[in-house]
Amino acid sequence: MDTSDGNAKAMIQAAFNPDQAKIVEGILEMVQSAVGDIKGTVGEIKEGLKTATEDIADLRRQNTKSCGILRGPDLPKRTIGENVLQVFTETIMKKYSIRVNREDLAAVHRLPNGSIVAKFVDLKEGSVFDKLVRRFGDWNPCPSLKIDFSMQISEYDGTIRAILGMLKKEGKIQTYNTSASGKQRFRVGKDKNWITIATIEEALNLLDQETKAKFIQSEAEFIKNRNQKRRERRRRIIEGQGQGQEQGQSMIQKRFEERGGRRGSFSSGGRGGKRI
Repeated sequence: MDTSDGNAKAMIQAAFNPDQAKIVEGILEMVQSAVGDIKGTVGEIKEGLKTATEDIADLRRQNTKSCGILRGPDLPKRTIGENVLQVFTETIMKKYSIRVNREDLAAVHRLPNGSIVAKFVDLKEGSVFDKLVRRFGDWNPCPSLKIDFSMQISEYDGTIRAILGMLKKEGKIQTYNTSASGKQRFRVGKDKNWITIATIEEALNLLDQETKAKFIQSEAEFIKNRNQKRRERRRRIIEGQGQGQEQGQSMIQKRFEERGGRRGSFSSGGRGGKRI
């Protein structure tokens, strides 16, 4: 027993006779052992959740690391019967002067918000995809065209990227981008070596305590607002479905009344009689 346990033992001995004190001390030791086991179990659960979160994040990276999104106000709007492949390749050429051939792509399609997502075949250094997603500095060959192409990343890596953006703004890192593995990475000063960040926890440890607290608070507000918008959107959908059902029932009632309250009858012509 530690000092606090010793104090507890002294209090027990003072309050009970020797036989009772032994029983109470035995119960106390059992409780302490159970609490220790619970703490160990909680620690194991936390570690398991952390590992699971990292594994899921890495799986999502494998799915998105070969994809890029083209977006911006000057991106041609969706049209009926459009050739999305042609829109994508021509826009990339206009913006970055990089030719993308059909054989460079596995798939191209529009997203509901109008952006275009493209899945590339070749990801290695020097490929078209590599040239597009790992640009350095403020390379923007055609600033008048308000369009941007960037690697598609998960929400998890988006949080890491936001932290790196804060560090760059504060001048603590020189630049950052997405590596070929899909993980975020950064460079400090003139050092040409890249430092890879795999988890949000690693990224948060790069911040000072004040900045970390502000970031965690802003993320909590962001999640709260996002969830509120989702609930509102879900509510509108449910209300819309209810209105649709009411309109349908209203139309059925109207037709029923137009028929004079009859759901339908047949003339005396037997099976071949006309429905009236």
